Amino acid sequence: MDFCYVLSGWECSATDSAVYDNARGKDFATPNGKYYLVDVGYPNCDQLVVPYRGVCYHLREWKQGHQQPQDVKQLFNVWHSQLWNVIKHIFGVVQKRFLMMWYELQLPITYQSKAILAMLALYNFIHANDLSDFNETAGEDLIGVDNMEYAAHTDG
Repeated sequence: MDFCYVLSGWECSATDSAVYDNARGKDFATPNGKYYLVDVGYPNCDQLVVPYRGVCYHLREWKQGHQQPQDVKQLFNVWHSQLWNVIKHIFGVVQKRFLMMWYELQLPITYQSKAILAMLALYNFIHANDLSDFNETAGEDLIGVDNMEYAAHTDG
């Protein structure tokens, strides 16, 4: 539940793909054997884990239908969604801790970018040194899925 890479300073209107391309051109690198979990706005590639498009994704959709995944793609999207909720939870914790993230900062963009980097660095420091300070559970929205029956499908 730590931030491992931050590229701040982009406008909200920038596409995920443009930000990703820019990060790769700078210092972004994926450690061997690791992947980054991203949403559907990012390209599908060896470094990123993107959910399947057009397949049920959001946990609330699964909860409302009281159904289980019917194939490997649906199961993958359920797992992806559960992990994505952990990421959203981390951002929620940061926003709760640093209330200035809720407000439009009346600063030049370079200072705003540095302020965000500082808040995320402080979050990582506090999290690493005082876990009791972040005792909220990240898995509130997780649903139980019996994945044993899908194990055979993923080996092929």
